[in-house]
Amino acid sequence: MPVPASRCRLLLCCIGNPLRGDDGVAAALARRLRRGAPTGALLRCSDDDPAGLLDDWARSDALLCVDAAAPAGRPGRILRLDACGPRPWPIAPEVAPPGSSHGLGLGALLRLARALDRLPPRVVVYTVEAAELGLGRGLSPAARAALPELERRVREELPRLRQAGGSARRRRPRSVLQTSVERP
Repeated sequence: MPVPASRCRLLLCCIGNPLRGDDGVAAALARRLRRGAPTGALLRCSDDDPAGLLDDWARSDALLCVDAAAPAGRPGRILRLDACGPRPWPIAPEVAPPGSSHGLGLGALLRLARALDRLPPRVVVYTVEAAELGLGRGLSPAARAALPELERRVREELPRLRQAGGSARRRRPRSVLQTSVERP
C-alpha cells in the first residue's frame, strides 16, 4: 500500500524477496520490528520491483532502506551507507544482477530517484551481505545471526533520521528533466 498523498516524516523500506534465501533478510527484520516497540516510522516492504516505492520516497522527509547485498566473502556483514553524504555511495550502479528479485538494483534505484528528484533530503541504507540468494525459503545462519544487530542499529538510526528529516529543508536541485528552454 503506497504512502498517503500527504507528507511522511520518516519512511522505512525493507526490500527483498523471502523466497530467495538471504534476500529475505529485510522482510525478517520487518517482522521483528512489527513485534517490538513502535519505530515511529512508516514501514513499507517490497518483495518485487522496488521502483514502485519512488512515489513514497518523494513524499518522505527521511528514508531508511534495508536490503541484502550480493555475496562478497563476509556473509552477515552489516554496512551502513549515507546516500546523501558528500561522496557517492558505494552501491553498485548497474541494474540488478542476473537472478535478482529486483527489476533495478538498489544503487540504480537511488540514482534514478535522485535524477527524478524523488529522493528525500536524508537517506540511509543498511545492507546485510548475503551468503546465498538462490531460490528457497529461509535465511543462512550468517544472515539469521546478523538480525539482532541489524534491528538494534535500525532502531537507533530511526530517531536520528526522524529528527534530521524533520529539520531538513526539501532541496529541489535542477535535474535534466527540470531544465527549462530559453527562447530568444
